[in-house]
Amino acid sequence: MKDYQISILNESAVTGIEEIDRQHRNLLNLCNDVNNALEKNLSSISTRSIVRELLSYSIYHFNTEELLMQEYACTEEEKAEIGEHIAQHRQFARRIVSLQEKLLKREYIDQEELLVFLTGWINDHVLNTDMALARLIHQKQEQ
Repeated sequence: MKDYQISILNESAVTGIEEIDRQHRNLLNLCNDVNNALEKNLSSISTRSIVRELLSYSIYHFNTEELLMQEYACTEEEKAEIGEHIAQHRQFARRIVSLQEKLLKREYIDQEELLVFLTGWINDHVLNTDMALARLIHQKQEQ
């Protein structure tokens, strides 16, 4: 498989919320670290460690976003959107836990499928869901 890197770091992916943008860059780097570990056939222990770090940092990032959601979502419509946003966070975490389990059991991991998932999830989630949250926060801050 070719050496791929996940990349979304362009102007359309900047939320304007410094902490969130920094966390997105860190998440992107961790996703690339997972991909590189699989690509280079790093030891199972090393790869599991990187995946564990991705999961841990993802949860940290999701908590940051979810605290902002609680602070800024007021209307029922906003709260409904937040419910979907949180569901996406949980779905991502479940997928990474599944990856951890496969690594622990030394099961086959389809690197291309994983890369498609990580790329698709990051692009869709950041460019759509997180940008909607950022617009809500900026709008509320201007009021």
